[in-house]
Parts: sequence; structure tokens; C-alpha cells
Amino acid sequence: MHFVFDLDYTLFDTARHWSDWLDRLVALGFSREEAVRTGESLFGVGYSLEGHGNALGVPEEQLAELIHQFETFTHDEAPNLVYTDVVPFLVAHKDQHQFTILTFGHPDYQQFKVKWSGLGEHIHDVRIAGPERLKVTQLFEMIRETDEPLLFIDDNPKELAAVRDAGLAISLARMMREGARHIDDPIDGEVCWQDLNSLNELKF
Repeated sequence: MHFVFDLDYTLFDTARHWSDWLDRLVALGFSREEAVRTGESLFGVGYSLEGHGNALGVPEEQLAELIHQFETFTHDEAPNLVYTDVVPFLVAHKDQHQFTILTFGHPDYQQFKVKWSGLGEHIHDVRIAGPERLKVTQLFEMIRETDEPLLFIDDNPKELAAVRDAGLAISLARMMREGARHIDDPIDGEVCWQDLNSLNELKF
């Protein structure tokens, strides 16, 4: 089996990471609502800390120092932001299965989280999706590259529905962590995936 994991809210507690970054922006004088609204407007095109700061108008030198401080925080705390079921699952199954992270966002920012979280030690490959190469496109490419069955786990039902609608022969699972960004998103069409709150519940 080739497991394809989303990163944010599936393997990594992005809510806590995001909250700390917002706290730093609020400390500069921005309202939390403005910081959230501006940041979320970048999610669809590939979010980065630099892009967020620039969109808010943070001066260049101040932004560089802010990012440096946040990177130091991430270096120290990112391993603690990996959900507790993740590493035991990866360690238990690494010798028998392939693991890929398929995440959407700015390549530097996503690789930054993978690196400092320690997940890279357990994952065979990391693929970054974006507006020009969506997750469903990359999954189609992966089907053509391997004879192994694929199982795609994501917290966003729209990503799962895109695979369903494309008719790809991929098993699907929706991760539903408490407090995750897409936990209350509506579902359009047939539910053809398993729901889970932990990797320990995954059936394969």
C-alpha cells in the first residue's frame, strides 16, 4: 500500500502553529480578524509567512525579524505539533508500505514544516500541490508511476471529492481532527471515504 497523507490538520497540528503566528501579528498592532482574513486570502494561491506579512504591510526589516523568531519557535516546537498517533503509525508500517506527503501551499513554507517537525525521517517523498498542479493532478500522476494501490488521507472533503469525481482508482479517508480547519465543511455528493479521528482507525 502507498499511503498519501495531507500535512496540515492530518499529520501536523497547524491550528496551534497558526495561532502562534497570529499572536505575533497581533502584538505588532494588527487585529486578529485582519490577520486571519489577510492570511486566508492567500491559502488558495500558496500561503507563505513572507506573503502574509507583505499583504499586511509589515515593514521589511521588521518582517524579517518576525519570521526569524517564528522559525526559531518552529524549530523548537514543531515536533510537539505532530499529532501523537502519527509517528507510531509511521514507524509501525514503514517497512511494509510507502509514505508520501501531498500538501498544498508555498513549497518553502510546507517543506519548512515537514523538516522541523521531524516527519521527513519517516516519509519517503514530499509533493507540493499548488494552483497549477492540484492534488488530484498529482494523484493521477502517482497512479501512473506505481503499481501499488494508493490510499489518500486528507481533512478537506473537497480534495477527496475531486479524486472521487475524477474517477481515480484510489482509496480515500477523511481525517477529522478536533478543531481542524475543514471539520464542519459541507460535503457535496456521495461520501465514498472512511471517516477517522486518528490514523489508528484507518482500515486498509
